[in-house]
Amino acid sequence: MKPEISVIMPVYNVEKYISIAVQSILDQSFENLELIIIDDASTDKTYKIINQFSDKRIIKLQNKANKGVAHTLNEGLKIARGKFVARMDGDDISKTDRFEKQLNVMKSNPELIISGTSMELISSDGKFIKSQEKKSCNEEIKIRLFFGHTALAHPSIIIRKQLLDLFCLRYDSAFQYAEDYDLYCRSIQYAPMGNLKESLIQYRLHDESVSQKFHMQQLIDAKTALYLHLRRLRLPFTLKQFKIHTSIAFNDKTFFVPQKEIQLWFRNLQEWNQINNYFNKELFERYCSIYQTELIQRRGI
Repeated sequence: MKPEISVIMPVYNVEKYISIAVQSILDQSFENLELIIIDDASTDKTYKIINQFSDKRIIKLQNKANKGVAHTLNEGLKIARGKFVARMDGDDISKTDRFEKQLNVMKSNPELIISGTSMELISSDGKFIKSQEKKSCNEEIKIRLFFGHTALAHPSIIIRKQLLDLFCLRYDSAFQYAEDYDLYCRSIQYAPMGNLKESLIQYRLHDESVSQKFHMQQLIDAKTALYLHLRRLRLPFTLKQFKIHTSIAFNDKTFFVPQKEIQLWFRNLQEWNQINNYFNKELFERYCSIYQTELIQRRGI
């Protein structure tokens, strides 16, 4: 029987966590799935542990050399047979009813291209830290992407593969540490996205995670992706204005800018939106007001 969901799990040196991550997928209440695990040339026992699983739904692959997450995800997309593609990381945990609930959302909202969930942050030893709620509606996701926020938790997403193929959307290896944000920015121009407010994954924080180990490169990649996103939207801006804009999400405390320049930039944004009607006017103005106040308090004069 053809699987309805293809779960793509790229892994690299996660021997401490891979067993519980894989088991959380195999234990899903929704069972008609395939789990594509691609080991990206791990140097520890990750692949050996993966081989201990005998479930017929698992497809095990191994890169001969380290190719990076974006490349590995695209390889998974090539062989995925499911109508829907879900993401999962080798150090996180999916709750038992995750796919059942996400599938219901996608089937009830056939216009969605990508949907995610809120998440619980856990420590390296699995202890609960806090919940992180994601905005659920497309309009807020669209605004948050515009202001540099990732908006969807990457390990939680489910994708309608037909739309991904229709619009020729794949991960871009140029954004090795912000491949998810770049994909969202390109996808949002074609179809809406959403989030379940319920936390359906546990996202593990540890010293070897990409966000911890490659934070500075991730910042550079995200800024580049945002720059291209704003250019695609034909938003006119100077380099200085772009720095003001990136300060919202990336908290660059080394960049000082007078209050009047912050206020001018946000006026420009609202005038641009009035002309282009890209965002809901009232919601966009509310976000602009919040971010403007935040920036002025943080570094205005």
